[in-house]
Amino acid sequence: MYKRIVLFFMFLGFAFGAFAQETDTTKVEEPAEVPVISYSSPPKRYKIADIKVTGIKNYDDFVLIGFSGLSVGDEITIPEPGGAITDAVKRFWKHGLFSDVKILATKIEGDQVWLEIQLKQRPRISEVNYHGIKKGEREDLEARLGLRKGYQVTPNLIDRATTLIKKFFDGKGFKNVDVEILQKDDLAHEGEVIVDININKNEKTKIHKIHFEGNSALSDRELKKAMKKTNEKFNLQNDWKSSILEAFSTKKFTTEEYENDKKHIIEKYNEKGYRDAVLLEDSVVNYNDKRVDIFLKVEEGDKYYLKDINFVGNTKYPTEQLLYILGMKPGDVYNQKKLNERLTTDDDA
Repeated sequence: MYKRIVLFFMFLGFAFGAFAQETDTTKVEEPAEVPVISYSSPPKRYKIADIKVTGIKNYDDFVLIGFSGLSVGDEITIPEPGGAITDAVKRFWKHGLFSDVKILATKIEGDQVWLEIQLKQRPRISEVNYHGIKKGEREDLEARLGLRKGYQVTPNLIDRATTLIKKFFDGKGFKNVDVEILQKDDLAHEGEVIVDININKNEKTKIHKIHFEGNSALSDRELKKAMKKTNEKFNLQNDWKSSILEAFSTKKFTTEEYENDKKHIIEKYNEKGYRDAVLLEDSVVNYNDKRVDIFLKVEEGDKYYLKDINFVGNTKYPTEQLLYILGMKPGDVYNQKKLNERLTTDDDA
């Protein structure tokens, strides 16, 4: 029966290697005359004589030892807060595959130490259930989330699934979707859990009003018309021309379409000669539970005109003919959109 000194390093943590608590403690088993190793004592160098892994069934020991960064023959210092043992524990937490990690010194003889890595594996998925959505939506999400039978449940996987679900329904106009992902032990399969995904889409988010600031060259109506997919609700109190457009346009708000429509606003200014126009700031504010208000502040800049157009290297066709084909002449408003079309995208560009 040998004297056994246990150096106990334990971290209580969560996803991405973040730790709620880190503790380094020293325990000494009977007999009581064995001295307690204190962190106030001078550190001593030991050579690792052996490394043993316990608590895990689905991984080979050499793989897990590789995770630790420790090897037989390495020299480590005991005690050493923040040293090789602490770093090894942090590496295990970083992988997110384990719910508990301990590294014990089970034996010390002379300048050699025997280590035991004790791990508790996170459960695997035995079943995934979706609640609150249609069959087609469930099938789309299944292909995106990566929550499948046999996969290991990690905080990173759950956080990623929550983010993707919200992004998926935001694209369908549901900006205020609620997502709850729950786990419960599968009593029929040890070490496995049943995952329930509860989704409440709430009401589809629509646009109450779009507000512009800083525009004088282009009216609110012109800028709203440039926003192809981001439209206000129908309201006869608005300009009647705008109301006709709103009556036959989509009203839902999606982040992706909104980002595209902000680019369309600048493109409209460029088309009108305002090549320096920029969107200074924008915000989306809840008007109520079902609608949002959009605020956009623009800086228009100066209006540009074509002073001259020169062709260089044209030997086959004269400048007059090329100007005719281009469809632009000196004195015209500088239309970036038309210029791009005539040079690159039109059939006869």
